[in-house]
Amino acid sequence: MTNAVKFLVQGSEEEPYVVVFSFDGKNLKASCSCTAGRAGLACKHRISILGACIDNIVSDNTEAVSEVCSWLPGSEVAVAIESLNIAEAEHERTKRELSAAKKTLAAAMWS
Repeated sequence: MTNAVKFLVQGSEEEPYVVVFSFDGKNLKASCSCTAGRAGLACKHRISILGACIDNIVSDNTEAVSEVCSWLPGSEVAVAIESLNIAEAEHERTKRELSAAKKTLAAAMWS
């Protein structure tokens, strides 16, 4: 038996995006009608719902977010999100290091 939940999420377009999550007891799948979702890329609409964010949901089923989030633990999607979070943290750290290195270089050239 597959469970499925559909949300309407307001994004940058006039019409809300359709975000659908399905779970068959083992695999969690998600689709979104936004440009990134249609291209097979990760999109903020799906990721935000999996992060329990209801801010842009315009359908009247925001209570279903907790059900969808309950499908996440132990899934390949959960592992991928954790990997993404680690990569984003590393990216932020290296951006700070790059900024500091540029300031050091600028100070060395100005002296």
